[in-house]
Amino acid sequence: MLNSNLIRERYPQCEIVEAPTEFTHRLKEKTNFYCAGIQQGRKPDGTLESGDKVAIRSMDDKFRPWIITSQGVVAQIEGELEEL
Repeated sequence: MLNSNLIRERYPQCEIVEAPTEFTHRLKEKTNFYCAGIQQGRKPDGTLESGDKVAIRSMDDKFRPWIITSQGVVAQIEGELEEL
């Protein structure tokens, strides 16, 4: 796992928090993530793989939740999740 300084260098536009110790969901498919939220015409900040475990930060929009990745990146995704 990369340390938080390397994560900050890789994703300077993203909020980085302490990586979760417990995960609540798993991605059902490969999906893009957006650190400033999903906006029309904006390119994704990165990609998460099918099976990656995440923690939910908020579910204000059921179909576009805000998650915390295993590396501590806070982002919004548009993809299917399954509970662990």
